Amino acid sequence: MSPFRSIKGRALGKLLEGYKTSDIGKGFGSGSGGAAAVTATGGTKIIDGDYTYHVITSYNPSAEQNFTVLAGNAEVDWLVLGAGGGGSVQHSGGGGAGGLRSSKGPGGPLPSAEGTVTIPAGTTCSITIGAGGAKATTGPNGASPDGQPGGHTLWTIPTGTPIRAEGGGGAPSWDTNAGDNGGCGGGGNHGGGSSLGSKVANSGTSVPNQGYGGGSCSSGAHGGGGGGGTGQSGVNGTGSNGSNSDAGEGGNGQSLPAFPTTVLKPAWPSPLHTRIDGVANNAYGGGGGGGAHGSNQKGVGGNGGGGNGNQSSSATGEPGLDGYGGGGGGSGAYNSNPGGDGGTGLVIIRYST
Repeated sequence: MSPFRSIKGRALGKLLEGYKTSDIGKGFGSGSGGAAAVTATGGTKIIDGDYTYHVITSYNPSAEQNFTVLAGNAEVDWLVLGAGGGGSVQHSGGGGAGGLRSSKGPGGPLPSAEGTVTIPAGTTCSITIGAGGAKATTGPNGASPDGQPGGHTLWTIPTGTPIRAEGGGGAPSWDTNAGDNGGCGGGGNHGGGSSLGSKVANSGTSVPNQGYGGGSCSSGAHGGGGGGGTGQSGVNGTGSNGSNSDAGEGGNGQSLPAFPTTVLKPAWPSPLHTRIDGVANNAYGGGGGGGAHGSNQKGVGGNGGGGNGNQSSSATGEPGLDGYGGGGGGSGAYNSNPGGDGGTGLVIIRYST
């Protein structure tokens, strides 16, 4: 008689208790082929179905801005996002989003994603989250300070090459300059040309482009160009004077379904959940919208955390979404209100549960 026939239904249920349906067929070892299960710490840990995520933001205490593999050799997918640039003052450009690098999709005009990373047990990786670029503050008419560039985000991997995503370009306030280059470029002003989404080598190795450039404006335009996003260039401002000029929208962020925003939302403080709910298609790194003169059309921030630009003399630019690398929006007309700060950077690490 087969030994399994002597096992009653209740006993069999007890034997299988604690094993998921998806584990049946893998054997009683953990993971495929009996490999040791991965145990790791760092950031906010979220388990959802087949995957475990570690979300590392500026909201995590510094001691938790590490990723440590305690057991198992972790083959991970990853997202590293720089911080957004600050938005401008006086119907000018929006800040560029932070640059994006990922194993699950390119940031900027890349042909393909980068590779996964394997981290052995006993390894601690330190992570530095980029700070958002400071908003442009008010100043003399036509001479307000510019929005500042965002900081880079760095994931140090002791067993491999560090991964660095650049900060977004800041937006200049009411002059003829182009927006600053950065991971994604800032939006320009009247007569200012387009900025570039840039790449910066680190550790002597070349790295791919991480985002798109910001929009430009024609001479005399009274609406700023949108900041570049990780998935799309910022939109140009239109018009040639104070009555016919509309600001440009921020470029959209890159869509990365492997890092679902609805699943990962609990890693952010609840005051930000409303803005996260507004992010479509799991996008990260939206550029800031340009500011507009009077009642002309303001620039909407790019999907993926870009701050909205504003209009009139009494409206500030919206900040970029923290943890999404969003560019800050430009303020409305004149010089009476500041732009929006850039959003902070992000690292997400994912492995099989």
